[in-house]
Amino acid sequence: MTTPNFCSSCGHKLALETAFCGNCGSAIRSGVQAVASSAVRKIPYYAEASQGDAYAQERLGRLYEYGEGVPQDYEQAIYWYLKSAERDYPEAQNRLGRLYDRGEGVSQDIVHATFWYRKAADKGHPDAQFALASCYFVGQGVPRDYENAAYWCRQAIKNGNADAQDKLASIELRIKEEDDARAAESHRKAAEQGEADAQVALGTCYFNGQGVPQDFVQAATWYRKAAEQDNADAQRNLGRCYEDGNGVLQDYELAALWYRVAEDQGDDLAEAQYSLANRYLIGRGVPKDFVQAAAWYRRAAEQGNADASRNLGCCYQEGNGVAQNYLLAAFWYRVAEYQGDDLAEANLMELIQCGHASPEPTFSSWDWKAELIEISK
Repeated sequence: MTTPNFCSSCGHKLALETAFCGNCGSAIRSGVQAVASSAVRKIPYYAEASQGDAYAQERLGRLYEYGEGVPQDYEQAIYWYLKSAERDYPEAQNRLGRLYDRGEGVSQDIVHATFWYRKAADKGHPDAQFALASCYFVGQGVPRDYENAAYWCRQAIKNGNADAQDKLASIELRIKEEDDARAAESHRKAAEQGEADAQVALGTCYFNGQGVPQDFVQAATWYRKAAEQDNADAQRNLGRCYEDGNGVLQDYELAALWYRVAEDQGDDLAEAQYSLANRYLIGRGVPKDFVQAAAWYRRAAEQGNADASRNLGCCYQEGNGVAQNYLLAAFWYRVAEYQGDDLAEANLMELIQCGHASPEPTFSSWDWKAELIEISK
């Protein structure tokens, strides 16, 4: 008769050939080993497992875990998984990590779970790599680390884990949020020292909700601080705030004023020029004036603004603010089309169909500014 084996930690009676106490989870490194019965010896994989075959040990552990052909026994499952895992068999290491993770057959122990996940992950096991990525993502068993989480997710994807792609998208979003938050804090420190560019950057963080909660009032406040230091980008952005009523009371006159101030800085501010042209076209914040509208469209168009090129083409086609000129209308439509504007392409086709313009070959590269000089002579 075999002497019963008891856990030295809690006194719980142990199952035969077990490596862990089912009550407290303590590892059993010594104790009475029962002689395997003939019935046990007939269990699939038992003979090979007893001879130290890592694959057979993992398969036998799986039979015990799921109760396939044997009574379900988590302690026996862990015993055989551990034998296989200690022979560096990654599938056993992953399964052992999962049992620790879930607390099945042992007391839940996330640190031990990540230990075995890492063992398997280092050997290229995709499920273990995904599990380890999840541990890093939530800070479970390891310090939270989104970069490590992303790394292990990418490894899992590379090795065929189908769930890792969605997880990677979530991780990369968190990385971006952390980067945005660090950037916003850096901008804030410089902005509070009066740096105009940093004030614009911080205002944009608030406007878009990048790294800080979205707050149009804060955005307009920081834009104003920079605008008052003659920063043209801030002046243009503040004009847009007044135009749309974001963070300030909507005021088209102040919008037009700030756009005009920005344009007067003399920088490459085609967007501000285009916005000012639109105001003159419809009389928003300024008197309606087609001549001024066409003039500002041209300034923006000559700086490469496709919307302005298209609208300038419309001015020439309709004779709004300029003398009607189908040649120049077609020219400016082609400039906008060349820059990828689909509406300009449609307008150009209309001119061609009406006989006001001739078809032209498609250009892979085109010095339209040189051609403008030629047709303007």
